Amino acid sequence: MLLVYGDESMDGGQQRVCAVAGVIGSEEEWIRVESLWADRTDGEPFHAKECEADRGVYDRRPHAENLELYKDLTTILAESSLSGFAAVSDLQAERRYHPTLPMLYLREFSLLIDAMQFFAGERREVAKLCFDSRLETNFNATKMYAQALEYLDWKERLHAELSFDSSSSSRRLQVADLFAHEAMKFVDNELLQEKRPTRKSWLALEKTGRFEVRGFLEPFFAEEKACWNNINQNGARFAEYLEWLAQENRQHNLSNTIEFVGKRSLTEVPH
Repeated sequence: MLLVYGDESMDGGQQRVCAVAGVIGSEEEWIRVESLWADRTDGEPFHAKECEADRGVYDRRPHAENLELYKDLTTILAESSLSGFAAVSDLQAERRYHPTLPMLYLREFSLLIDAMQFFAGERREVAKLCFDSRLETNFNATKMYAQALEYLDWKERLHAELSFDSSSSSRRLQVADLFAHEAMKFVDNELLQEKRPTRKSWLALEKTGRFEVRGFLEPFFAEEKACWNNINQNGARFAEYLEWLAQENRQHNLSNTIEFVGKRSLTEVPH
């Protein structure tokens, strides 16, 4: 059994970048990393964005001390045998191509579970996923996960249960929080804004060869939109969707759209 812990990270205004990241490894390795993490943080919850910006509990500490903590925790992760994948979207490009169906977090979540099922399949293992709880997305994330298991035949690679926990009480989710923050900053700094020097913390993770960040930018959303336009040619798919809503006595919303797409055409969405 492989265990995946996931979290998200966005820019301050949630306008430019959304990253959803997962860190995967065996129970034995997670236990080892947890022990080192607890020793370095003195058992206090760690939050990457707040630590780096001297906010929250970190505003009472010298900036250099906060950066040293961040560096040490990054080193613990880099020197472990854990691996990670992050899906990071250009939110401005996403809104241009999908202005009426916001998928903040959920699109990146779906791309991440795809990566994790592939990782588990390559190793002939089953991955069990736990994510930091977000009340605004837990329900739809669970629905998407169930749809993927049922219609993409991932049951041999992904555990039936998707769970949620709080990063304040889970050091494993704090590890995922650090990686998600690094992934968000990497795409925001190097792909969307004027190029800045690559962060040393990201370089420490990247050089291990075990951490991958994949940016989904304008070309991805253009291709995806063209695919959906082809599926919905002459409005046939939308008419089918409206008929399904009427038959099921439901209203149009994101949850029902996810369920309809999963039952009818999930395998047609480009990866």
